[in-house]
Amino acid sequence: MFISNKKKVIVVILMSFLGGFLWPQSSEHADGADNYAQIRQRWVVRLVGEGQTNVIDPDLKQWNQGVASEVSNTRYTGYLDRMNKGANLASLWPDLTKWSSDPLYSGDIYQAYSRLRSMALAYAAKGTALYHQQNLKNSIVSGLDWMYANRYNERVVPTPRSNWWDWQIGIPLLLNDIVVLMYDQLNSNQVAQYMRAVDKFCPDPTIQYDFKQEETGANRVDKAMIVIIKGILQKNALEIVRGRDALSKVFEYVEVGDGFYRDGSFIQHSNIAYTGGYGYVLLDHLADVLYLLNGSEWSINDLNVSNVYQWVFNSFAPLMYKGIIMDMVRGRNIARSSWQDNNIGREINMAILRLSEFAPAGVNTMLKQIVKGAVQEDRQYSNYYTGLDAFHIKRIKQLLNDKLIIPVAKKNQSIVFAAMDRAVHQRKDFAFAISMTSERIANYERINNENLRGWYTGAGMTYLYNSDMHQYNEEFWPTVDPYRLPGTTTDGTTRNAGALSSASWVGGTVLGEYSVVGMDVASKDSSLLGKKSWFMFDDEIVALGAGISEGSGRKVETIIDNRKLIANGSNLLKVDGLLQSSSLNWDKTFQNVHWAHFQGNGTVSNIGYFFPDEANVQGKREARSGSWNQLNSGDSSRVIKASYLSLSFDHGSSPQDVKYAYVLLPNKTAIETSLYSKNPNIVILENSTNVQAVREQTLNMTAVNFWTSGTYGTINVDAPASMMLQESGKNLLLSIADPTQKQEKINVELNKSASQIISVDNSVTVLETYPTIRLLIDTHDSHGRKFFVKFRQ
Repeated sequence: MFISNKKKVIVVILMSFLGGFLWPQSSEHADGADNYAQIRQRWVVRLVGEGQTNVIDPDLKQWNQGVASEVSNTRYTGYLDRMNKGANLASLWPDLTKWSSDPLYSGDIYQAYSRLRSMALAYAAKGTALYHQQNLKNSIVSGLDWMYANRYNERVVPTPRSNWWDWQIGIPLLLNDIVVLMYDQLNSNQVAQYMRAVDKFCPDPTIQYDFKQEETGANRVDKAMIVIIKGILQKNALEIVRGRDALSKVFEYVEVGDGFYRDGSFIQHSNIAYTGGYGYVLLDHLADVLYLLNGSEWSINDLNVSNVYQWVFNSFAPLMYKGIIMDMVRGRNIARSSWQDNNIGREINMAILRLSEFAPAGVNTMLKQIVKGAVQEDRQYSNYYTGLDAFHIKRIKQLLNDKLIIPVAKKNQSIVFAAMDRAVHQRKDFAFAISMTSERIANYERINNENLRGWYTGAGMTYLYNSDMHQYNEEFWPTVDPYRLPGTTTDGTTRNAGALSSASWVGGTVLGEYSVVGMDVASKDSSLLGKKSWFMFDDEIVALGAGISEGSGRKVETIIDNRKLIANGSNLLKVDGLLQSSSLNWDKTFQNVHWAHFQGNGTVSNIGYFFPDEANVQGKREARSGSWNQLNSGDSSRVIKASYLSLSFDHGSSPQDVKYAYVLLPNKTAIETSLYSKNPNIVILENSTNVQAVREQTLNMTAVNFWTSGTYGTINVDAPASMMLQESGKNLLLSIADPTQKQEKINVELNKSASQIISVDNSVTVLETYPTIRLLIDTHDSHGRKFFVKFRQ
């Protein structure tokens, strides 16, 4: 867990709150005033901040100016400036051109409401130059009436080209916000009309209107929020209750399908790892609903609501590094230029900050510590407040000025998210992450012409985060070679989206702050096969491959790394101490390489590479170009350029039973890498299709991936397993998991003896401690989780 040493404290705090009531009743409710108006006003504050007419704070002033400028400016490019006026309109804006051929094209309808919402923000925010401006008000109201009469009402039948999400979620969310902001400027008939339209397309938060299937995860939360705000606007308590109660199922942990898992995973669309996509949306809107209803007669009192805080600690925090959220859990969102890792990471932190406002005492402090640490570590934004709204600008500044909130240092930890085939290894100055696929989790998602080149993003792609916080954002995805992503073994062909592999052995185990992970490569789109393992220790990551084979004549290579370079592409590369050319566009084979060193982009971003078997390594420095439109048909076609340096193993065409080995040394200097290569901390014990095993000598730790039942050294298992052993003083620690998630049990025998059982997990039976240690692990329905045993020798 992210803060495992505080787990019991959290549970006690949460249960003490839940034993009586979840939230303290606010004075607003006690006053007996119009609860609907109070909650509605609370949502106004969430949208535009508390507001003041004479804004002094430069960041709040900048936000107000930006909101107003988007609507009207001296260049006449604002939404109000360009809005069509008069009778018999064909559309509200001339650039929403698809209306001419398809008046009910949902994308244009969504854009129109999005613009009206921006106009409503400028009208309602007290610090803007357009606050309560009459012409703006008239334009918003007439725009709403026109949209209701011509585009979005209870009589409309969507066209086949429409996106269901626009009609049922996107547009209702926007329309609700507009009506809340303009409520006092609308008559009761107008409010009723607009809400009838919302009710037509979102009548039940638990059901998808088109397909008559149950809503889950983020979509269910979105719809619950829509129904709650609709109920507030209609002054309909039953609707508020219906929206609120639809959330109960979301608060529950799942064991299959969409939602949060106890191991920290989050799945949406049945088999896509989506913590930083739909998981972010779910957390964001849950925080809003909790904020909205807190202290009212409709407060959320579901006992499982406390799980939300555990999701922050166990699902989000481990996948964040210096304020960003890792791309391997963002699904197709990596193909959106405006939704990059730092943007969404910041939004997640804002949701956590909102959660902290009404979290139980103790928990709220821990949430604030996470956010404060992320803000202080941020290196992405020249001004962190640019792009934040007034509500969050004020609260972030209050948090940073609160000397009682002390950020907690990032913990060393390794986590295997077995339910979503992801793994992460966090250290103070770097993080390493692995994205995999199996018969349970799809390789990548491509929907609505987004993520068109995500072919290998789930094929064992690795991410190495350090102080170069721009490595995987900005121009990375449009320009990186999509066939040659770091960590992958590739045959250079495309892959079908949403495809499962035919392999079940994907996962690993954790021992303390270290882990071992493996992936059986068996794509249904290719004859490429292999066994890949990663051993994550203290300051090194060992990568092994075995049985690399391909039967269709294709060239196969394993990409050790593929780093984005500084602007001129001149980052230094040393191979066995020899400085290589810093010029662009060369491709070279280095023979019998023992070590290499890459100069990173900035301080604490160098990377050392150690090759235990003195391998032939292919080096390539290249200038590349591309556009976001090549990844996402709705994004910019502007050509972007970036340069890359890659290291790889060329396995040749149709390789048979090939193996590889390399060690990543994050943040090592060239001298440190050279010294490590002469006296490495690791020993590769075996690298075959049966067993991949490594020993870390300074930790006195051995990690083994058993691809089949069998014996290695002093260990025997009767089923596939992932295992770690450590001898620490007189103690023997063992961790084991079933990565196939199919075994009923695993029998383990160690050719060692023990004098005492110190601790043992449930489902583990110690059969014998002398003359050998024999264990029986009940792995039925264990879902890939680890089992731990500790002995005294």
